[in-house]
Amino acid sequence: MSTLRIFLDDASLPFSTLSELDWRMMDATHHGRGRTTLADLPHARRVEVFLPPSLALRSSVTLPPGGRRQARKLLGHALDTVLLGEPGDQHFAYRLDGDRCDVVSIERAVVSGILATLAERRIRPTAMYMADALLPADGATLLWYRHGWTRRVGEESQWFDAATPSECPPLLASQISGIEHLTLAFGAEPQAEVNLAAWTAACGVDVTMGHGDALAAPLASEAINLLQGEFAAGPQVDLDLNRLRPTVILAGATFAIFVLFWFGQWISWRGEEKNLSHSMVAAYAAAFPGEPQLDSSLLAARLQQKLRNRNAGGAKDSVSQLVAAADKLRNAGGARLVSLEYKPGRIDAEYLGKPEQLQPLVQALSAFGKAEIHPVGPDHAGLSLMIRS
Repeated sequence: MSTLRIFLDDASLPFSTLSELDWRMMDATHHGRGRTTLADLPHARRVEVFLPPSLALRSSVTLPPGGRRQARKLLGHALDTVLLGEPGDQHFAYRLDGDRCDVVSIERAVVSGILATLAERRIRPTAMYMADALLPADGATLLWYRHGWTRRVGEESQWFDAATPSECPPLLASQISGIEHLTLAFGAEPQAEVNLAAWTAACGVDVTMGHGDALAAPLASEAINLLQGEFAAGPQVDLDLNRLRPTVILAGATFAIFVLFWFGQWISWRGEEKNLSHSMVAAYAAAFPGEPQLDSSLLAARLQQKLRNRNAGGAKDSVSQLVAAADKLRNAGGARLVSLEYKPGRIDAEYLGKPEQLQPLVQALSAFGKAEIHPVGPDHAGLSLMIRS
């Protein structure tokens, strides 16, 4: 899964869409790097934002018994004496380790401003860290971050302003203790030549240059994601359209086949309906010569009206029997009537269905004459009714 790392520095703050920033593309097959504005950033499934360590305060507090569930509410009071601003203006991100709580405090306005600017370019970060999260916590590595050095010692973070990485700042040299070797790490080639001899003399320990891209280093296991609480990233759905394309094509082809099949069935049903309509019209014309032709949807009603008229006059001929059976022929339960042919004293009908589905119809037609069922095809059955005279 590809991950895009965005690195903000002091020069890019206040953050805007025109700010230039360094980026690293972390992928299983290759790494990319560059410096550009938001509009020209490459796309990735995950986006991680790294901030200058000078913006945040790192600390560690011990929570009272039962305070784990209310840690966020307690942090403002626990750090009140070390915060530079009002606790209500701070955003606290933390990691619990037993009763100990490692905390990163940063101004809420800084985080909200960065997220708002990213949202203008439709970039939704998955996580946000301080850049020192790329360093080990043993204090033996210094990271040059454009305008200064950062170092992590245990749960504490140190920042030292410097105009150039060539020589060790005096304040930094005074903090070097308890280590035997110091490594200088860079995300890119330093623009000024680094005087390692001067560094060694100032720090009192052996100083060497680090190898590789420090901004592409693995994230420390104890790194604290700043997107917590009100800034929590929440559930996200990562979609790789290139991977989904075969599935989408297959689903589209399946849907197209279904539509074509459904349209073919509809055409077939329409043809059968027309054939049935023609058969009904022909049967009506044979039974009632000279009568005006009716729409097939009105034939059943007209036939039933003829039946009532003939029954009122006492007629009992085969046509009367045909009209009396018309309604039953149209309602064959699970089988659908597809054609109807009238012959003197006889009706031949064809249904879409199986012969056993017509058995109830045979019993219903027994009052009009003898009905016989015969198969016509794999899914069609025929019925012949001999009208009792």
